[in-house]
Amino acid sequence: GYLSPYDLMQLANTVLITNAQRLNPLSGLPGNDAINEYNQGMAERAEARRFVSYIDISNFKPFNDKFGFELGDRAIRILSDLLKKIADITGAFVGHIGGDDFFIGCEGDAVLPVTSMLHSLPRQFSESVSGLVPEEVQVSGVYKGRSRSGKFQEIPLIGITVVGAEYRPDAAMPGPDEIAAQLAKLKSEARKR
Repeated sequence: GYLSPYDLMQLANTVLITNAQRLNPLSGLPGNDAINEYNQGMAERAEARRFVSYIDISNFKPFNDKFGFELGDRAIRILSDLLKKIADITGAFVGHIGGDDFFIGCEGDAVLPVTSMLHSLPRQFSESVSGLVPEEVQVSGVYKGRSRSGKFQEIPLIGITVVGAEYRPDAAMPGPDEIAAQLAKLKSEARKR
C-alpha cells in the first residue's frame, strides 16, 4: 500500500525521535544499545577484519572536581568531536558508553586507517584540552587536587587511554559483553604502564 503525506511525515518524525533518544545528549553519539547492536552485527559478519577500541579519559574525576562540570563537559565534547572526525573519514562506528568512556569499531579496509588515527588521538586530545586550564597547569602538566582515594596531591592533566582488539577474518568474535570485558581488562593493563 501507499502512505499518505501525513502518514509519511508521522513515520519520519517517529524515526527521528527514536534515533534522538538513542543518542547521548552531551556527545551526540549513540549509546550502549547501539554499541551492543553494532558489536552483535560485527560478530555475525566474520568475513572481514574487525577492530574494536575503548577510549577513556584518564584522571577525569579529579579534573571535573577541580575545574568544574562545565570544563569536564567540554573535555568530553572535544573527545567526541575528535572521534566523529575519525568516523567521518573512515566510516567507523563511534559510540559513547557513558561518562568519559567511548567506543569505536570498524571492519575491512577501515581497520588500518582507524588504528593509525587512534595512535595520534592522545596527542590531539592533549593539545585540544590544554587550553581549558590555567597557563601554569598547561606548562607544568599537573595541578593540586584530590585523587580518587581522596588524597590531596599533584594530579596529571587529563589525557586518554586507548586500547583495542582486532579480530581476523573468519575468526570467532565474542559477544558484546565479552568484548566489553576484554577491552576493560586491556584498559586496566594499559593504565598500569
